[in-house]
Amino acid sequence: MKIDKTSSERLSVLRFPLIVGVVFIHAYSTEVGFSNGAVGTIDSGYLVGFMRDLISQGLARLAVPLFFLLSGYFFFLNFYPSVENYIKKIKSRTNSLLIPFLFWNILTLLLIALAQYLPATQSFFSGKNEPIITFGIYEYINAIFGIDRSPISYQFWFIRDLMVMVLFTPVISLILNKIPRLFLLVILVLWFFNFWPIYIPSVAAFLFFYSGAYFAHRKVSMFTLDRFGILLMLSYSCVLLIDTFTKGDMVNSYIHNIGILLGIASMLFATRGIVGVNRAKRYLLWRRDFWMMSQNGVSIHYCPSPVV
Repeated sequence: MKIDKTSSERLSVLRFPLIVGVVFIHAYSTEVGFSNGAVGTIDSGYLVGFMRDLISQGLARLAVPLFFLLSGYFFFLNFYPSVENYIKKIKSRTNSLLIPFLFWNILTLLLIALAQYLPATQSFFSGKNEPIITFGIYEYINAIFGIDRSPISYQFWFIRDLMVMVLFTPVISLILNKIPRLFLLVILVLWFFNFWPIYIPSVAAFLFFYSGAYFAHRKVSMFTLDRFGILLMLSYSCVLLIDTFTKGDMVNSYIHNIGILLGIASMLFATRGIVGVNRAKRYLLWRRDFWMMSQNGVSIHYCPSPVV
């Protein structure tokens, strides 16, 4: 199945807003830890707290599921299961995922170790974790790859899980040919109720990567729900507000998950309006291309290119 130009543009304009969303997720904290305590405040006030939850814990939380969804979709778009194609895909993802993942985590490990050693920078570390210089072989491997913890550059857990999903693609291909809808339902239920005993990959990684693969395998457009677009956006707006108001309540995780599903469909629908405005489309496509080119050959973007 070939993706048409308009659909390609609609998916492409999502990238930069999703990258901004990831930044907002990691900018949620109002405190910075040091060796002698923390700087900042826990109580930021009701209005500021509400906006933080609305943006960082609500709207921005669409970014990671959407990145997994698009990654699975593009991986399985025009993918025909064979040893040759599988090896080709693995080689491609080694360059775009594994090498950047190793580069940034090893570099982060070295920089933190150096900063922990130098007296001038020691005070900038909280001291909650053991000094890197005392690590054993397993601790170093664990810090780089994140076997039972986040990688040392913790935001790259996404890349780690995505690499694992790529390795699982032969199994996913088999499932897509045997029980595609049943498996989608099962994994959706497990994600919704947060029942997942496996650390790597996360249930979100499995669900949304598989969902993207399902769309590509079944040759279903990512914009199949456009006809309900206005209703979806209104529903998502309401659920997002309820999600924000109920943070800390027992039912919030279920409300939040409903919001994720509605939000993904709403974001995909919103791209129709964005590509219809030439100035906005050119800006977002330029920002996407600038982000990719600015890496100077070291790709750290979350989503593989539509050109596969």
